[in-house]
Amino acid sequence: MTTLSHTQLQHLDDTLQQDGGVSIFTAHGLLTALNCYPVVLPVEDWLPLLWGEERSFDNWQEMAALFAKLGELNQHIAQALNNHQLLPLVDYDSHTTFDFAKLSEEQKESCLEWCAGFVEGLACDMAFWTEDSNEEVLTSIMAISALAQMGADLEDEDDEDYEDEDLDEISDEDEDEDYEDEDDEDEDEDEDYDEDYEEEDDIFDEDDEDEIPLTEEEFVETMQNLPQFVARLHQHKLAATQAILEVNTES
Repeated sequence: MTTLSHTQLQHLDDTLQQDGGVSIFTAHGLLTALNCYPVVLPVEDWLPLLWGEERSFDNWQEMAALFAKLGELNQHIAQALNNHQLLPLVDYDSHTTFDFAKLSEEQKESCLEWCAGFVEGLACDMAFWTEDSNEEVLTSIMAISALAQMGADLEDEDDEDYEDEDLDEISDEDEDEDYEDEDDEDEDEDEDYDEDYEEEDDIFDEDDEDEIPLTEEEFVETMQNLPQFVARLHQHKLAATQAILEVNTES
Protein backbone atom coordinates (compact mmCIF):
# COMPACT_ATOMS: atom_id res chain seq x y z
CA MET A 1 0.00 0.00 0.00
CA THR A 2 1.31 3.47 -0.85
CA THR A 3 0.17 7.07 -0.67
CA LEU A 4 1.02 7.56 -4.35
CA SER A 5 -1.90 7.14 -6.74
CA HIS A 6 -2.14 4.62 -9.56
CA THR A 7 -1.24 7.31 -12.09
CA GLN A 8 1.68 8.61 -10.04
CA LEU A 9 3.16 5.13 -9.58
CA GLN A 10 2.79 4.36 -13.28
CA HIS A 11 4.48 7.63 -14.22
CA LEU A 12 7.26 6.97 -11.70
CA ASP A 13 7.67 3.49 -13.15
CA ASP A 14 7.99 4.87 -16.68
CA THR A 15 10.46 7.52 -15.54
CA LEU A 16 12.64 5.08 -13.61
CA GLN A 17 12.86 2.65 -16.51
CA GLN A 18 14.11 5.24 -18.97
CA ASP A 19 17.69 4.61 -20.13
CA GLY A 20 17.81 1.13 -18.61
CA GLY A 21 16.62 1.90 -15.08
CA VAL A 22 14.69 -0.49 -12.84
CA SER A 23 10.94 -0.91 -12.45
CA ILE A 24 8.94 0.71 -9.65
CA PHE A 25 8.61 -2.74 -8.07
CA THR A 26 12.38 -3.27 -7.95
CA ALA A 27 12.82 0.29 -6.65
CA HIS A 28 10.23 -0.29 -3.89
CA GLY A 29 12.07 -3.43 -2.79
CA LEU A 30 15.41 -1.62 -2.83
CA LEU A 31 14.10 1.31 -0.76
CA THR A 32 12.49 -1.12 1.68
CA ALA A 33 15.86 -2.81 2.26
CA LEU A 34 17.56 0.57 2.74
CA ASN A 35 15.03 1.34 5.47
CA CYS A 36 16.18 -1.78 7.30
CA TYR A 37 19.62 -0.34 8.08
CA PRO A 38 20.27 1.46 11.38
CA VAL A 39 22.13 4.25 9.55
CA VAL A 40 21.53 6.08 6.29
CA LEU A 41 23.73 4.61 3.57
CA PRO A 42 25.60 6.96 1.23
CA VAL A 43 23.56 7.89 -1.85
CA GLU A 44 26.37 6.80 -4.17
CA ASP A 45 26.07 3.26 -2.79
CA TRP A 46 22.50 2.72 -3.97
CA LEU A 47 21.41 5.44 -6.41
CA PRO A 48 23.18 3.83 -9.42
CA LEU A 49 21.15 0.68 -8.69
CA LEU A 50 17.97 2.59 -9.55
CA TRP A 51 18.95 3.90 -12.97
CA GLY A 52 22.52 2.94 -13.73
CA GLU A 53 25.77 4.84 -13.92
CA GLU A 54 25.02 6.72 -17.16
CA ARG A 55 21.61 8.20 -16.35
CA SER A 56 21.39 11.90 -17.14
CA PHE A 57 18.64 14.50 -16.83
CA ASP A 58 17.70 17.25 -19.26
CA ASN A 59 17.27 19.76 -16.46
CA TRP A 60 17.43 20.01 -12.70
CA GLN A 61 13.63 20.39 -12.42
CA GLU A 62 13.19 16.90 -13.90
CA MET A 63 15.69 15.45 -11.45
CA ALA A 64 14.13 17.30 -8.50
CA ALA A 65 10.64 16.05 -9.42
CA LEU A 66 11.86 12.45 -9.56
CA PHE A 67 13.67 12.72 -6.24
CA ALA A 68 10.56 14.25 -4.67
CA LYS A 69 8.43 11.29 -5.75
CA LEU A 70 11.04 8.80 -4.60
CA GLY A 71 11.24 10.65 -1.28
CA GLU A 72 7.47 10.42 -0.86
CA LEU A 73 7.57 6.71 -1.65
CA ASN A 74 10.46 6.20 0.76
CA GLN A 75 8.63 8.06 3.52
CA HIS A 76 5.62 5.81 3.12
CA ILE A 77 7.83 2.71 3.25
CA ALA A 78 9.43 3.92 6.50
CA GLN A 79 6.03 4.59 8.07
CA ALA A 80 4.65 1.24 6.94
CA LEU A 81 7.65 -0.60 8.42
CA ASN A 82 7.29 1.21 11.74
CA ASN A 83 3.58 0.35 11.81
CA HIS A 84 4.17 -3.29 10.78
CA GLN A 85 2.09 -2.72 7.63
CA LEU A 86 4.71 -3.02 4.92
CA LEU A 87 3.51 -5.00 1.89
CA PRO A 88 5.53 -5.82 -1.25
CA LEU A 89 4.45 -3.65 -4.17
CA VAL A 90 2.85 -5.86 -6.84
CA ASP A 91 0.93 -3.35 -9.00
CA TYR A 92 -0.04 0.32 -9.18
CA ASP A 93 -3.01 -0.02 -6.85
CA SER A 94 -3.23 0.07 -3.04
CA HIS A 95 -3.63 -3.13 -1.05
CA THR A 96 -4.33 -3.80 2.60
CA THR A 97 -3.62 -7.55 2.52
CA PHE A 98 -1.05 -9.77 0.84
CA ASP A 99 -2.15 -13.17 -0.45
CA PHE A 100 0.39 -14.42 -2.94
CA ALA A 101 -1.76 -17.40 -3.98
CA LYS A 102 -4.44 -15.03 -5.25
CA LEU A 103 -2.14 -12.78 -7.26
CA SER A 104 -2.25 -12.73 -11.05
CA GLU A 105 0.74 -13.97 -13.02
CA GLU A 106 1.74 -10.38 -13.75
CA GLN A 107 1.52 -9.47 -10.06
CA LYS A 108 3.62 -12.50 -9.14
CA GLU A 109 6.32 -11.41 -11.59
CA SER A 110 6.24 -7.92 -10.06
CA CYS A 111 6.61 -9.49 -6.63
CA LEU A 112 9.72 -11.34 -7.78
CA GLU A 113 11.08 -8.03 -9.10
CA TRP A 114 10.43 -6.58 -5.65
CA CYS A 115 12.50 -9.38 -4.11
CA ALA A 116 15.34 -8.66 -6.54
CA GLY A 117 15.35 -5.01 -5.52
CA PHE A 118 15.28 -5.91 -1.85
CA VAL A 119 18.31 -8.18 -2.24
CA GLU A 120 20.14 -5.42 -4.12
CA GLY A 121 19.52 -3.18 -1.13
CA LEU A 122 20.81 -5.80 1.31
CA ALA A 123 23.95 -6.20 -0.79
CA CYS A 124 24.87 -2.53 -0.23
CA ASP A 125 26.26 -3.51 3.18
CA MET A 126 26.22 -7.27 3.66
CA ALA A 127 28.57 -6.96 6.64
CA PHE A 128 25.70 -5.58 8.69
CA TRP A 129 23.58 -8.64 7.92
CA THR A 130 26.29 -11.23 8.45
CA GLU A 131 27.70 -9.92 11.73
CA ASP A 132 25.78 -10.57 14.96
CA SER A 133 22.61 -11.65 13.14
CA ASN A 134 20.39 -14.31 14.69
CA GLU A 135 19.16 -17.39 12.89
CA GLU A 136 15.77 -15.87 12.04
CA VAL A 137 17.41 -12.90 10.32
CA LEU A 138 19.76 -15.09 8.30
CA THR A 139 16.93 -17.45 7.35
CA SER A 140 14.83 -14.50 6.18
CA ILE A 141 17.68 -13.18 4.04
CA MET A 142 18.25 -16.60 2.49
CA ALA A 143 14.55 -17.00 1.72
CA ILE A 144 14.21 -13.63 0.00
CA SER A 145 17.48 -14.20 -1.86
CA ALA A 146 16.19 -17.55 -3.12
CA LEU A 147 13.02 -15.91 -4.41
CA ALA A 148 15.04 -13.20 -6.15
CA GLN A 149 17.18 -15.88 -7.81
CA MET A 150 14.06 -17.72 -8.98
CA GLY A 151 12.85 -14.51 -10.57
CA ALA A 152 16.20 -14.07 -12.32
CA ASP A 153 16.08 -17.67 -13.57
CA LEU A 154 12.59 -17.14 -14.98
CA GLU A 155 13.76 -13.99 -16.74
CA ASP A 156 16.71 -15.88 -18.23
CA GLU A 157 14.34 -18.59 -19.48
CA ASP A 158 12.14 -15.97 -21.13
CA ASP A 159 15.19 -14.47 -22.85
CA GLU A 160 16.26 -17.91 -24.07
CA ASP A 161 12.78 -18.64 -25.40
CA TYR A 162 12.81 -15.33 -27.26
CA GLU A 163 16.19 -16.14 -28.81
CA ASP A 164 14.97 -19.61 -29.77
CA GLU A 165 11.96 -18.10 -31.54
CA ASP A 166 14.24 -15.82 -33.55
CA LEU A 167 16.48 -18.76 -34.45
CA ASP A 168 13.44 -20.80 -35.53
CA GLU A 169 12.36 -18.03 -37.89
CA ILE A 170 15.82 -17.84 -39.41
CA SER A 171 16.07 -21.60 -39.82
CA ASP A 172 12.63 -22.02 -41.43
CA GLU A 173 14.00 -21.13 -44.86
CA ASP A 174 16.86 -23.59 -44.53
CA GLU A 175 14.46 -26.32 -43.45
CA ASP A 176 12.28 -25.71 -46.50
CA GLU A 177 15.30 -25.96 -48.82
CA ASP A 178 16.52 -29.16 -47.19
CA TYR A 179 13.09 -30.76 -46.85
CA GLU A 180 13.49 -33.08 -49.84
CA ASP A 181 16.93 -34.18 -48.65
CA GLU A 182 15.54 -35.03 -45.23
CA ASP A 183 12.90 -37.27 -46.82
CA ASP A 184 15.68 -39.23 -48.53
CA GLU A 185 17.44 -40.12 -45.27
CA ASP A 186 17.73 -43.89 -44.79
CA GLU A 187 16.36 -45.93 -41.88
CA ASP A 188 19.83 -46.60 -40.45
CA GLU A 189 20.39 -42.90 -39.81
CA ASP A 190 17.01 -42.67 -38.11
CA GLU A 191 17.88 -45.56 -35.82
CA ASP A 192 21.23 -43.94 -34.91
CA TYR A 193 19.44 -40.70 -34.13
CA ASP A 194 16.94 -42.48 -31.88
CA GLU A 195 19.77 -44.14 -29.95
CA ASP A 196 21.57 -40.82 -29.46
CA TYR A 197 18.35 -39.20 -28.33
CA GLU A 198 17.73 -41.90 -25.75
CA GLU A 199 21.26 -41.43 -24.37
CA GLU A 200 20.78 -37.66 -24.10
CA ASP A 201 17.45 -38.21 -22.39
CA ASP A 202 19.08 -40.52 -19.84
CA ILE A 203 21.74 -37.90 -19.07
CA PHE A 204 19.09 -35.23 -18.65
CA ASP A 205 17.19 -37.41 -16.20
CA GLU A 206 20.36 -38.07 -14.20
CA ASP A 207 21.05 -34.33 -13.92
CA ASP A 208 17.49 -33.70 -12.76
CA GLU A 209 17.92 -36.13 -9.90
CA ASP A 210 20.46 -33.76 -8.32
CA GLU A 211 18.05 -30.83 -8.39
CA ILE A 212 15.34 -30.50 -5.75
CA PRO A 213 13.19 -27.54 -6.79
CA LEU A 214 10.61 -26.01 -4.49
CA THR A 215 7.17 -27.46 -4.86
CA GLU A 216 4.38 -25.09 -5.76
CA GLU A 217 3.12 -25.20 -2.17
CA GLU A 218 6.57 -24.42 -0.75
CA PHE A 219 7.08 -21.57 -3.19
CA VAL A 220 3.71 -20.01 -2.35
CA GLU A 221 4.36 -20.41 1.37
CA THR A 222 7.75 -18.72 1.10
CA MET A 223 6.27 -15.85 -0.89
CA GLN A 224 3.37 -15.56 1.53
CA ASN A 225 5.84 -15.03 4.38
CA LEU A 226 7.56 -12.08 2.66
CA PRO A 227 6.04 -9.44 4.98
CA GLN A 228 7.11 -11.51 7.99
CA PHE A 229 10.67 -11.86 6.66
CA VAL A 230 10.93 -8.12 6.12
CA ALA A 231 9.50 -7.43 9.58
CA ARG A 232 12.26 -9.59 11.11
CA LEU A 233 14.95 -7.63 9.31
CA HIS A 234 13.39 -4.33 10.36
CA GLN A 235 13.28 -5.56 13.95
CA HIS A 236 16.98 -6.37 13.68
CA LYS A 237 17.54 -2.79 12.50
CA LEU A 238 15.67 -1.42 15.54
CA ALA A 239 17.77 -3.54 17.90
CA ALA A 240 20.97 -2.36 16.20
CA THR A 241 19.79 1.25 16.40
CA GLN A 242 19.14 0.89 20.12
CA ALA A 243 22.60 -0.59 20.64
CA ILE A 244 24.18 2.34 18.82
CA LEU A 245 22.25 4.82 20.97
CA GLU A 246 23.37 3.06 24.14
CA VAL A 247 27.02 3.15 23.07
CA ASN A 248 26.78 6.84 22.22
CA THR A 249 25.10 7.57 25.55
CA GLU A 250 27.80 5.77 27.51
CA SER A 251 30.57 7.60 25.68
